[in-house]
Amino acid sequence: MNEQFTTASSLTKGIDHFVIDVRDGIEEAEQTYRLLGFHLSERGHHTLGSVNHLIVFGDHYLELLGFGVEAEQKRPDIANYPVGLNGLVFSANDVKDLYASLLNLEIPAQLPQYFSRPVKTNDGTADAKFEVVRLIPGLTSYARIYFCHHVTPQLVWTPESQHHPNGVFQISRIRIASNNPSHSAALPRIILGEKPNGMDQNAASLQAGEITLDFVSANAVDSGLMAIWPEAHGREEYMATMTFQTVSLEQTFNVLRTNNIAGVSMSPNRILVAASSAVNVGLEFIEG
Repeated sequence: MNEQFTTASSLTKGIDHFVIDVRDGIEEAEQTYRLLGFHLSERGHHTLGSVNHLIVFGDHYLELLGFGVEAEQKRPDIANYPVGLNGLVFSANDVKDLYASLLNLEIPAQLPQYFSRPVKTNDGTADAKFEVVRLIPGLTSYARIYFCHHVTPQLVWTPESQHHPNGVFQISRIRIASNNPSHSAALPRIILGEKPNGMDQNAASLQAGEITLDFVSANAVDSGLMAIWPEAHGREEYMATMTFQTVSLEQTFNVLRTNNIAGVSMSPNRILVAASSAVNVGLEFIEG
């Protein structure tokens, strides 16, 4: 990546979605996140062979992505990732222009890819269509970074999909564990066209619309968060925790208590849920 482009214009308007890879545990992941109080879309079946459920918010969403039991081949781009939060997906408009821009910035990218999945509608069935540009595997070790353009956004952002029993209305923060936060933040910094805020030895922070991307070393993590930290699975850097904003911490806690979620701790300012209770992702809920 050419350093002269580190102050380039943004390649994206923000985050499109995040992905929790669940491998062959889609049934368990679906049940877990329903019990955590989220509304999940019906199971989708991609033409790529994967299956998913979406947890949709105003302008972004969280995807549970796995392998269908009927799939003869596992998607190679996700097959080698452990269970947990692994996908960082930026929004895209014209994928052909984006692809050219990435190459001009010397960011290695794969050719645009087109795929779909059927969605039930009031009128029958329609295909939700997607256009993506993926960066080459291994460019970052903490996440699969790619860009997504929704050809049919009305099939994803439906009114009923955005109301969650736990009161959550958006994702506000992602923490990414790293031994070298400023280095790990370099690529997203180029994509977003901005310099990290509050960068020091132990942390680097980027703003992607309403969502903060925090790159942190173990020295910068408080004891409460360390109690919910996910398994690293041998990795030195990885996506670790996700912060949700809710209309009411009391509403969120009541759902968690009613559904007997283990590993929950509540303080006046936040609720924490251990990664062991959330498919290897530490969850934080704050009121906002």
